[in-house]
Amino acid sequence: MVGPSGRWSATRARSWWLPVGIAVVGLAAALLLWRSLRSFERTELILLSAAQARSTASELQKGMQIRVDAFVRIGRAHWRALRDGQPWEVQIIGLESTLWVEPSGIVARAAPAEGPDLAGADLTAREDDRRALLEAGRSGQPLATRSIPQPAAGAAFHVVVPISGDGRLQGFVVGVFSGEALFPVVLPPGAAPDWATVVVDGDRELYRRGSPTGGRWLAESPVTVLGTVRRVRAGPRPELLAHLRSFLPGVVLATGGVIALLLAASVGLAQSARRRARSAEEAEATVRASEARFRDVLDAALDAVVMMDSGGRVVSWNRRAETIFGFTRAEALGRRLAELIIPHRYREAHARGLERFLATGEGPVIDRRIELSALRRDGSEFPVELTVAALEQSGALLFSAFVADITERRRAEQDLRAAQERLAHVVASSPAVLYSLKVEGGTLATPAWVSENVERLLGYSVEEVLDPGWWAARVHPEDQPRVLREEAILLTEGYVTHEYRFRHKQGGYRWLRAELRLLRDAAGRPVEAIGSWSDITARKEAELRLQESEEQYRLLFDSNPHPMWVYDDETLAFLAVNDAAVRHYGYSREEFSAMTLRDIRPASDVPVLEEQVARRREAAREPFSSPRVWRHRKKDAAVIDVEVSSSPIAFRGRPGWLALAADVTEKKRLEAQLLQAQKMESVGRLAGGVAHDFNNLLGVITGYGDLLQREIGPEHPGFHRVEEIRKAAERAAVLTRQLLAFSRKQVLEPTVLDLNVVVSDTENMLRRLIGEDVQLVTVLAGGLGRVKGDRGQLEQVIVNMAVNARDAMPQG
Repeated sequence: MVGPSGRWSATRARSWWLPVGIAVVGLAAALLLWRSLRSFERTELILLSAAQARSTASELQKGMQIRVDAFVRIGRAHWRALRDGQPWEVQIIGLESTLWVEPSGIVARAAPAEGPDLAGADLTAREDDRRALLEAGRSGQPLATRSIPQPAAGAAFHVVVPISGDGRLQGFVVGVFSGEALFPVVLPPGAAPDWATVVVDGDRELYRRGSPTGGRWLAESPVTVLGTVRRVRAGPRPELLAHLRSFLPGVVLATGGVIALLLAASVGLAQSARRRARSAEEAEATVRASEARFRDVLDAALDAVVMMDSGGRVVSWNRRAETIFGFTRAEALGRRLAELIIPHRYREAHARGLERFLATGEGPVIDRRIELSALRRDGSEFPVELTVAALEQSGALLFSAFVADITERRRAEQDLRAAQERLAHVVASSPAVLYSLKVEGGTLATPAWVSENVERLLGYSVEEVLDPGWWAARVHPEDQPRVLREEAILLTEGYVTHEYRFRHKQGGYRWLRAELRLLRDAAGRPVEAIGSWSDITARKEAELRLQESEEQYRLLFDSNPHPMWVYDDETLAFLAVNDAAVRHYGYSREEFSAMTLRDIRPASDVPVLEEQVARRREAAREPFSSPRVWRHRKKDAAVIDVEVSSSPIAFRGRPGWLALAADVTEKKRLEAQLLQAQKMESVGRLAGGVAHDFNNLLGVITGYGDLLQREIGPEHPGFHRVEEIRKAAERAAVLTRQLLAFSRKQVLEPTVLDLNVVVSDTENMLRRLIGEDVQLVTVLAGGLGRVKGDRGQLEQVIVNMAVNARDAMPQG
């Protein structure tokens, strides 16, 4: 039988265990709620860190891309100034120096001159630079390198811009960008003060903005510039963590403990209820504050951040989403996401994907970065980049979407595709054929690719060209050994160019110019050769015609019997002389090369020469200079008369004149003699006419003198006077015969003559003919016999001999 005391003990035991059980359950519930709240806080921090990392990466990528694009445009537009050493000043933040790099990888120019001394450096010595040079030269597109340690400027990176012209690679414009100068400008240290960010390249830290709590980076986002990827990591600073961390979990845990203790004590149930209600209100207020801070962080993000529940309804909509899509937060919250921003053609697929994820936990877009079209409020579509993550919060499934407007990037990609299409069109329409050769076993092997215009150039199809034995069988046999030797140099030098004859499919040989450039892999091994063929047959034929023309010109020039020379239009210096000029003037070719036209002119004629050259220049190089007689001085100081004809000519790239000189000294002397003879002939005609008339008068005088002597007789005192008249008439008759002999009009009268007498009688006339400046000496021979002849003819002979002697030796 059990008494009352036993019932009380059992009841007390049950009342003690019940509070204990309630306390244990309450503490367990409080601990579970505390862990859930802490998990929510961590999820919130990770999402915020991811948003901050993406925002910072977007800023960095945009800032770097703007400066890199500006450098690429400037380099492509003005590369000749950099290559030729002209002044080069480019003001781009972060750009330390600009390099002109030869196709071989050697730095030929560096600007500014006071920057790092890189002239002469070999960029191929560093693997990343060599790979960038090879890839940029092959693709024709600019590339950026990984980060490079710099002794004086921390980490830097190179932007490699390939420059092509005249159908081949001219070189590279390389920009050296300093991370220490660029990153603080793009990512100012004072921006986003609550967040710590760091830019890394592989394991190398390039730029840090603050330190995260506990040294842990919670999120990472890539930054891609010209094919090179760097990463931005983000994490909250201790100040932000202290601000974001809610005291709600502690409150919940304490409240649960209090509730458990109150339940266990079974005291103050009403007060405990009031305390629980008050604690719940405080917790709700804390959650609302945390949510407000969360919204502020999301509103600061550069990308649209949208969250929806498992039913597809929007539960979060940041300020960037309002800007991109046109809906306010109030308009978007609670509405289905598909109705707001998903185009009609994607909505069914969106619904199926959501159902599949809710059923299986797998979806086609979860944790992937995809590109698709989105809708704005006005109904227009635009391209976006979307990343979706699924997370569980307080037992509810949520989806967070990060959306970036990529309209500008798409436009840039379209421009790039258009440029690539234009390049393909240029290659197809180019007169040069492009091709590539594989390198196998250290030798050039079979063709790997050839442009389709090969059929237009050589008549062969692409399939025929790709046959392994096609090329060697069609190179001209005389050129093949030389070409094979030169192509072997390609594997060591990396570049070769040569010209050879190649058989066209229609027959006959065409001249080709081939250029080959070697490509290497990351390890430096040759893997492929890129080349081009250009038809230079017309040029070769023109060169042959030019050579023949030059040979003909040289033959005409050198073999001409008259002196010829070429002289400079500006300096009048001799540029070339022929053999006739060397023989005629007495100067050697070396002496002529050191002389000008002034040196072969008498000093008194040089001013006239200068005046004539000045007039010719004012006339702007007349096509032909009319012949003109000049006085020239030979090496032996003899002065000769020459007739010079000249015409303008381009000689070895310099304007000049081609001159032909004819020595007219003898011609002028003969012309003078002819003129003198003509004068003498005129005088002779006059003398003959006078002599005939004078003979008539003398005949009258002589006749009347004879008649008068007969009439008066010798005894007459006037007889002797008449005799003197007759003697004077006879002497006048002698003079008349001499005039007739001079005029060659005397009638032949052969008589027996004494030559000494004939010579003595003509002495006075000869003195008058040859002039007073010539001394005439008469030497008579004794014991001469007599001859029969015409006195007038003999006198004419003597006159001719004397006159000829005077003309032949005017100076003695």
